[in-house]
Amino acid sequence: MLEPLKLLHFGSDGDSKMIGIRNGVSAKLKKLNPFMSNCYCIAHQLALAEKASAKDVPYFLDYEITIKELYAYFANSHSR
Repeated sequence: MLEPLKLLHFGSDGDSKMIGIRNGVSAKLKKLNPFMSNCYCIAHQLALAEKASAKDVPYFLDYEITIKELYAYFANSHSR
């Protein structure tokens, strides 16, 4: 069982469903525990920045397609 008063910190990827001011998960948890802190997950922020910067480099588009194909192959493999 989640005990809201024991929560110290909430980290998320910055999606509006997670940190929305009125209906986000963070806002609802903050109503239960006003002392809880909130921040963006640095790993998700770096991934978003990386993806945005890779759009300008054609090599990365081919790389992304190759990685997705490899993932699809192994994800559908019965023996993995």
